[in-house]
Amino acid sequence: MAMLACKFRLYPSRAAEEKLVSALNGCRIIYNEILGQMNEAREIGNRLSEADTQDIAKNVRNSGPVFEHVHSKVAQMVSRRLWASIHALAALKRKGKKIGRLRFKPRDRFTSFEYNQSGFEIRDGAVWLSKIGEVKCVTHRELPGVARGVVIKHAGDGKWWAIVQCHVPKREARAILEPREVGIDVGVSLFAMDSNGNATANPKFMAKALPALRKASKSLSRKHRGSGRYRKARVKLSKLYATIANKRHDFLHKISSWYVANHDVICVEKLNIRALVMKGRCKTLHRNIMDAAWREFIHMLGYKASSAGKRALLVDPRHTSSDCSRCGTRVPKQLWERVHSCPVCGLTCDRDYNAALNILARGTGHAPTSAEGRPLPASTVLQTVASEQAVPVKREAPPFMAG
Repeated sequence: MAMLACKFRLYPSRAAEEKLVSALNGCRIIYNEILGQMNEAREIGNRLSEADTQDIAKNVRNSGPVFEHVHSKVAQMVSRRLWASIHALAALKRKGKKIGRLRFKPRDRFTSFEYNQSGFEIRDGAVWLSKIGEVKCVTHRELPGVARGVVIKHAGDGKWWAIVQCHVPKREARAILEPREVGIDVGVSLFAMDSNGNATANPKFMAKALPALRKASKSLSRKHRGSGRYRKARVKLSKLYATIANKRHDFLHKISSWYVANHDVICVEKLNIRALVMKGRCKTLHRNIMDAAWREFIHMLGYKASSAGKRALLVDPRHTSSDCSRCGTRVPKQLWERVHSCPVCGLTCDRDYNAALNILARGTGHAPTSAEGRPLPASTVLQTVASEQAVPVKREAPPFMAG
């Protein structure tokens, strides 16, 4: 079984929103109380177990009317959330990373709570939550499986969301005699180039919104922290970031859905995004890498291919741009050199296209071009339309696409 999450917009009434805020604040108090008692126990040489923190959550929840809208399962999940953070920090420490301690959560840093297995019900046009009641919900799609949990999230722009977690049975990859295979090389100048000659332009949503972000950030920095104008400026800045994120998610969903719908085997690089961002001092390049969201794109390809009974393969990214896809000769290049020209076999093509051919060869185990070295295919561009999915549109091949 696989876990798949569906995100739905909530439209609570004023009374329901007050209960949601009350439940959120109650969960935050429970979280801080558990963390405080864990810190006190550590100072005297004791260590609390997860069972101890569950008892603390139960006792705090039963201590006063401020927790009247906090369901028992929700309080338990607060304890599990704290332990998940502790385990994550421990894993980083084992890898040699420098870590700090968990901090107490202020109101603007605790934005979600979770129902697990019980205490909720997904209805047509609404979500019923124990201790809160029915909340209007736009269920724009059918649930792909059985709902096992729901996370209620309050975004910085003031919107409420329900993230429903569903168990979905895994589909085995189908055996196809002649599978449609593709290798994808992601980048900054082009978002993606594949082994079939399809090039996807990089929309660079962050770069386009940067002037507005700078203006809103400067306005926020001039406000007195905690004032009414400060809260309004912060919401305005949050809405700008939310708009960028929505555009990015829409773009990534369209591109990943197109690739999964039109291919049976998809090969991509297993990139270390953190190392790429930490390398060098070019802030613009690092910002563009983060804006491209390659990891999210690869994640989308993975779970969509799995649910469709297809395969998404991760390959070693080393030297995919420098190795010649025809003869294997290593031709070193600088980042700004966009053309691959092999001095041995004479192959000349776009460097991203050459990398895509290498990625496909590493993922499938066979060469993407014939031994005779036939000419490379003409290039196409994947254009995204606001109301439609990404579709391939033919364009004239560049002059350097010749073998």
